[in-house]
Amino acid sequence: MATAPFVAKCNQTMISVAEACEIIAANITRLPDEHVPQSAAVGRTLVQQVRAERDQPPFDRVTMDGAALCWPPTTSTRPIEGVQFAGDPPLALADRDNAIEIMTGAALGDTANTIVPVERYRIEASAGQRQLVLEPGYVPEPGQFIHRRGSDHETGAVLLEPGMIIGGAELAIIASAGLERVRVARAPRIAVIATGNELV
Repeated sequence: MATAPFVAKCNQTMISVAEACEIIAANITRLPDEHVPQSAAVGRTLVQQVRAERDQPPFDRVTMDGAALCWPPTTSTRPIEGVQFAGDPPLALADRDNAIEIMTGAALGDTANTIVPVERYRIEASAGQRQLVLEPGYVPEPGQFIHRRGSDHETGAVLLEPGMIIGGAELAIIASAGLERVRVARAPRIAVIATGNELV
């Protein structure tokens, strides 16, 4: 026959899941921090802020293959001064009525302020000079197809907050911030103890 204390315990109302979680949270001890390399950070809990190392993008970046020119356009036909590929130093227009052929991802120089997509013009040769001829009736808008410097985030902006679990996306952000090592919570050691007569 069961004893009185055992019967009383069995007759108690069970606590809710929320109450159980509160009890567990109140008795958890925070583990010490440690610095780990990026390769060991996946799945760990971040305990530091991660800030942007630089503006992103770090320069005014062209988002379409096309031509860089000054706005407002003064003529539909422009001499082409040169060609700029992604990774090249930005070219400057010697004349605001000229144009530069430019590729997606290239850095835009200070003298041009809009991009005309390659589908909106044709190239003609006249007296040994390549000319850009805009599509009839097409008027480019100022600043179009330019991913402005710092428009994603500026230098020093907070990218990740403490308490986040580091996954693939977070790891990419950590790398973009120039961090070779990151501060995380030390991983806990967990032991599972199985008991009960039904295990015999």
